[in-house]
Parts: sequence; C-alpha cells; structure tokens
Amino acid sequence: AASRLSVPAGADFVATSGGPLPCHRVIVVDDDPVVRRQMTLLLSSLGVRQVVALEGAEIALAEIARGGGEHDLLITDLNMPGTDGIEFLRRLAENGYRGCLVLASGVEDMILQTAADLARAKGLSLRGTLKKPATGDALLQLLKASCKKSMIQVPSSDGIKPSPADILEGIHRDEFDLHFQPKVDAATLRVVGVEALARWRHNGKLVSPDAFISTAEQHNLIGELSQLLLTKALLGGAHLSKAGFPLFIAVNLSANWLTDIQLPEFVFATLQATGFPADRLILEITETGVMADITTALDVLTRLRLKGFKLSIDDFGVGYSSMEQLQRLPFNELKLDRSFVHGASEKPVSRAILASSIEMARKLNLSTVAEGVEKQADLDLLRGLGCDLVQGWLVAKAMPLEELLEWLQTRGSL
Repeated sequence: AASRLSVPAGADFVATSGGPLPCHRVIVVDDDPVVRRQMTLLLSSLGVRQVVALEGAEIALAEIARGGGEHDLLITDLNMPGTDGIEFLRRLAENGYRGCLVLASGVEDMILQTAADLARAKGLSLRGTLKKPATGDALLQLLKASCKKSMIQVPSSDGIKPSPADILEGIHRDEFDLHFQPKVDAATLRVVGVEALARWRHNGKLVSPDAFISTAEQHNLIGELSQLLLTKALLGGAHLSKAGFPLFIAVNLSANWLTDIQLPEFVFATLQATGFPADRLILEITETGVMADITTALDVLTRLRLKGFKLSIDDFGVGYSSMEQLQRLPFNELKLDRSFVHGASEKPVSRAILASSIEMARKLNLSTVAEGVEKQADLDLLRGLGCDLVQGWLVAKAMPLEELLEWLQTRGSL
C-alpha cells in the first residue's frame, strides 16, 4: 500500500531552483500507481530526500498519525475511490493537521479551485493546486512556495461573544480603537487613502468586530459606538494630514445607523470639530444592509452626498441587491469583495466577475477598489482589468495610527 524512495544524504540538490528546497519528506496520496511513480521520480529529481507514496486517504491518515507530523508536505489527489479527496480534507481538518498541503488533480479547474477554497476555509495550510499530469516546473514552484492560509484581516477572538453591558463598559473605558489599512493606486502603488477598521481589546482579549458590531446592532448601541469610531477616524485623518499625508479616510457605516435621520448632521458637525475635509471622507455601506429600511436610507444617503461626502458600496456582488442599489443610491465608488479578488488569477469565474464589475463601474463613472489583494498575480490581473485602487496584505496590513505613520514615512511623502 505504500512505497518509499529515499535519496542519499548528499543528494539534497535542485538543479534549477537556485538553492535548496524547504521540503525533505513528502507524502503523495493517489490511487493511480503510474501517477504515484511519476510524482515520486519528479520529487526525488528536485531534491526531496524522502517520498512516501500511498494509494489512499485512510492509509495516509494512519501514516500521518504514526509519523507525528514529521513530514514537510502532503500532496493529494481529489478523485479517489473509498475516501475521496474532499472527505480526506475534512478528516485532516478534524484531526488538526497542521502540515503543508497541495491538491493535485485532473478535474476541471472550477472543481479544483473550489476544493482549494474549501481547504483554506477548514483552516488547512494550502500551498496551491497542481493540474495533472504534473510538470517539474509546476511542482518546483509549489515546493519553493511558503505554506499559507488565507490572510484575513480580522484578529482572532477565541469566540468571545460580548454582552451589551460589555460594550457600554468598553465605550466608557475608551477601549475601542482603530487600525488603518492603506489603499493604493493599482498602477503606481502610491498611497491615496486608508480604511479605518474597528478593534476592541476587552479584559486583555481581542473581540472580533463581527461579534461586537452584531451585538451593538441587536441592542440599539450601534449609534453610540459608531459615533465614537467615526470621531476617532476623523481625528486620525486630521493627524495624518498635519504629518504631511492628506489621505482619504474610508469608514464603514452600519446599515442600522442609516435609520438615524440625524446622521448627516452628526457627520458634518464632527468634520467641523476635527478639521477634516468633507471631500476626503468616504462612507462605506454594505450593499446587503441598505435594504433594511430603503426609504430612510435613501433620505440619509442622499443628504450625505449633498454635504459632499463620498459613498462606497462595500462587499459588492455578495448579496442579491447589488444592481438595484446602484440604480437607487448615489454611490461614488464600487468596492469589490475579497471573495472574488483572492486567488482570482487562478479562477476563471472570479476573473469574469471582476472584469464585468470593473467594466460596469467604468460606464457608471464609479471608481473601483479591490480588497483582499494578497498575491502579485492577483494585483497584475486587477491592473490589466483597469481597477483603480487596491488594498490587502500584499501592500500592507491594517495597523495602528502611529505604526501607519512610520510605514508612510518609509515610503516618502505623497
């Protein structure tokens, strides 16, 4: 059921890699003996010291359990009899597998990429995918790649669910803060703005924004919390301007806050108090939330635009009402959701969605922002499609204001 090929100690070489590989022991799982043999020969020729070739997922799970996680990489097929590749991924996640992973299959691209997304969603560390029959060059790139999960920007929170009293206490103790993520021109990478992202450390632990915003919305605390966060964002923007960085500031508005008919007056008064220019404030509204009360939202958002603020439709394409929102509301900007951006260079469907969205935005005179840009190939794709701005870990993570200032200063003035 298993074959092992060991390379002599002196054979740790890669003729075309430009240096030694980080992988010395690799497990290959495939029900086809010809594929197992081919993969074993390819890996050994690329400098892998030991290859363990196994014919099925159950045998592989037992091998991993016996080895105690000592191997460097697992390469698995998807379409296998018995326990198939998707079941294998589930079992690996359930068993707490922490090694690196490559999915190798001859299935159609859409299925392969869906399986890759599933692996990341389960917390598995995926290096990438490999189309069969594998080539030495393709395999070499995956051997040299680092082992990564999707780099989300929301901090871990250990599943903390705050109470309304916790949020009120956090507001009164001034525990809520903001991190700022740069937004850059896609073509030049010049920094043009930042997005303000809420952070909360309560009793020494980070609380997920999804958790505390959800609780605040459910218990009518979102207005008080949003006023605090917006004020801090504008103070941060004014501080950046004084330091020589007159950037746009993007702030997320909860759909629940859009029911406050006095919202435009509060924003305008806060701008006057902080000295931040109205034309450099971008208010991001999640398109799935605007429909909660469309009449009031139309009133509030139109008045915000009349006062000179820019409006961005956030998470575009995720909900069902995207086109209707574009018809009814006076947006300036369309923000492409990270679910379409991340890995788009490898996903034909995501590429098509991005291309059509960017083209539509251009015809509607809307600027476009792509969030979740983590790979150079995705940035190159967005540039080719004509996207205006990008943000994501490829450029910079979200960071506190003082850290942002240091980061900006290392890049030079605008």
